[in-house]
Amino acid sequence: MEPISGVTPRSERDGILRRIKLVGEPEAMAWVARTLSAGGLLVERHDEKEVTDPEFFSHWPLVWVTRPEAFGRGFVRLRPAILDIAPRPPLCLVVVPPDTEITDQLVRRIAVESFELVRERDEGPLLAMRLERLLLLQRRRSEGQEKAFKERLRTEAKRNDILASIALASRDSLDLEEVLGAATSLLGTRFAANSVEIWFLNEDASSCTVFMDWREGDASSSLVGYERPLPESEPFRTLVASLEPYVVADRSELDAASLAFSALEALGAKSLVGIPIHREGEVIGVLGMSWPEPRAFPPDEIVFFGRVADQLALAIRAARLYGNLQKQLEALALEQRRRELADRDRSRLTAMLVHDMKNPLSALTAALELTRDKERKAGDARLAKMLDGSLASARGLQGLIEDALLVYRASDAPETEKRPTAPTEALSLPLEEARWLAVARRVTIEVDVPADLPRVPLDPAMFRRAAANLFGNAVKFSPPGGTVRVKAEIVSEEGRPFLRVSVTDEGPGFPAAERSRIATPYLRFQGSEAVPGTGLGLTVVQKVLQAHRGRLDVANNEGGPGSTFTLWIPA
Repeated sequence: MEPISGVTPRSERDGILRRIKLVGEPEAMAWVARTLSAGGLLVERHDEKEVTDPEFFSHWPLVWVTRPEAFGRGFVRLRPAILDIAPRPPLCLVVVPPDTEITDQLVRRIAVESFELVRERDEGPLLAMRLERLLLLQRRRSEGQEKAFKERLRTEAKRNDILASIALASRDSLDLEEVLGAATSLLGTRFAANSVEIWFLNEDASSCTVFMDWREGDASSSLVGYERPLPESEPFRTLVASLEPYVVADRSELDAASLAFSALEALGAKSLVGIPIHREGEVIGVLGMSWPEPRAFPPDEIVFFGRVADQLALAIRAARLYGNLQKQLEALALEQRRRELADRDRSRLTAMLVHDMKNPLSALTAALELTRDKERKAGDARLAKMLDGSLASARGLQGLIEDALLVYRASDAPETEKRPTAPTEALSLPLEEARWLAVARRVTIEVDVPADLPRVPLDPAMFRRAAANLFGNAVKFSPPGGTVRVKAEIVSEEGRPFLRVSVTDEGPGFPAAERSRIATPYLRFQGSEAVPGTGLGLTVVQKVLQAHRGRLDVANNEGGPGSTFTLWIPA
């Protein structure tokens, strides 16, 4: 191919262009490709109709070659296909035919940022240089964009670090002064501010009070505690009402007679930004920052200050919730202490009254026993039977008193004294009382207590109360005509001997879900309301077993109604 006249070969020039890709309409690229190839450049041509992959434009350098017709009317509605595929508008070379006039209207229709207009044939000698300039401008523009992007990244990292530091401070401490003090100091030093204040809105929203104040170098006195009525300050009223930032870029723009001008002058500041602190529509206060010189406030910086205010609102809300919770916990603890003292006094009073009732009742029971025996000898069977009923009632009342004494036994009471006792001896009186009750309720009691059972270390009085409560419950919960079975034996469990006393009834059974609450005082299970009792029986049984280091097992009977309660006491 012959060199085009007037074109300096590439080898004789010192430039940056050695290889180039062209994409566009074949007719538009023909003259460009011939001219550049003649100048010693390696040229690749690609029909724009064949380009479908956006990755094609990642290869540099690349120039889109087109003609002015592509920018005619309807360009906005009918974009060339190449602009729809490219990730961003590529470099553009507009080849103008020799007889076409280059007008401002034509230039305005070119919808790409980087372009060169060349007249076909007439500007052939300058084509390579024009492309080099276009590429160089693009490179410089890219470098400037990259620099601006890196600066934005640094700014964003700095701002994120501030937000993270405030969040970390509020996480590690719920002391509001400590958290806000760290936040104001951080903002003041990072932004080279003159002062940073946090104002809290009072409950009636009539005034604001400075809660936290940071000053550069602590050169002047603190404003903490200073209160300003809202009606006297238009900026505060505006902030509270609109929840929009208040910005003063230059103090000189304010009215010299205004309160805002005077306040800034007193602070030694010439610029200010005030950001409302609010959460879910509730205004908490205002974050104020001032600078000693006039200052521009870009929109993204105002947005960041708003994010800081949101972070402060979270910290303030968390600290206040924690403070309210602490007050409530202290009030609950005080109330609990009062209740414990009241329960202790009530327990002492109950134990004292019950104890004082025991002696006269014991004397009455003894008198009834003597009188009954005397009447039996005298032959008055009717009176003796009446005395038997009275004696049973007296013994029942005496049992209730002993139960109460066991339940209200002081936690620091001395350990019970145990002595070797025959199980038949310990169970005789509870069984006798149960038989009286069984006759009245038409329930049969079957007893299997061998007389030759070995003695077991027991507190006889306490053991009798536990047995009496189990026997009494079994009789009361069994239906008329039912049977209660009592069995005592010595068994071995894990190599240790135990006295095992089981009581089986034919009642409604024991609720499985209530086993964990079995020893709760005054607890009446569902369906037991019609059965007389105080709700202390099983509490007494548990107290007795704890004193004897034993246990109580409860199980519903298999294949039939009722339940079985089993006492285990080390033998």
